Amino acid sequence: EAFTICHIGSMNKDRNPRILWEALAQLKKDYPVFAQRLKIKLIGQVDFAIQEAIRKNGLEQQLERLDFMPHAEVVEHMKNAQLLLLPVNSTPNAMGILPGKLYEYLGAHRPVLAIGPLTSDAAKVISMTKAGSISDYADLEGLKRNIIGYFEQYLEGKLEVDSAEIDQFSRKALAGKYAALLSS
Repeated sequence: EAFTICHIGSMNKDRNPRILWEALAQLKKDYPVFAQRLKIKLIGQVDFAIQEAIRKNGLEQQLERLDFMPHAEVVEHMKNAQLLLLPVNSTPNAMGILPGKLYEYLGAHRPVLAIGPLTSDAAKVISMTKAGSISDYADLEGLKRNIIGYFEQYLEGKLEVDSAEIDQFSRKALAGKYAALLSS
C-alpha cells in the first residue's frame, strides 16, 4: 500500500542525503496523496544527524526504522520497496565510489534512487543498466521530478525497472572476468 523508499545498510553523516529530506518534505506538502502513501524505511545503523534531519523536515511519521536482520529478510524488503535509496558519500573520492549495495539493489530489480555526482562510476552503472536515476547533491528540483515521476508510475501500477545488462555484474560474471584477466 505504501510508496516505500528504502535504504539498506549503515547510513553515516557523510551519506546523509539532506536534499532528499527537503524534497520529500516539499512533495509531502504539495501532494496530499503523496503524503498519505509515503514511507521511508531505513534498515541498519542510522546516524543521529540523519534522524534529526528527518525530524526537522517533518517526516518522522513516515519513518520506519529496522535494526540489523538476516540477509534473506533484507532481500525481501528490497524486493518489496518501490525505490531503493543509494546516497553516495559526499567526499573527494565520490566519483569512483561503487558501493556493494548498488549490486544488491540491481539484483532486487527495483528502481534505484541515487544521489551523488552525475558522472560518477555509480551513475554510469545505473545508466548502463537502466536501473534507476541519479540526482546531483544540489539538484532539488531534479530530485523532486524523479521522485514524483516514480510516484505517478506507482499510482498507475507501472513502477517497474527494465534493467538491462545486469548479469555482467553478477559474482559469477565478475569472477570470470577476473580469472580471464589473471590468465592474460
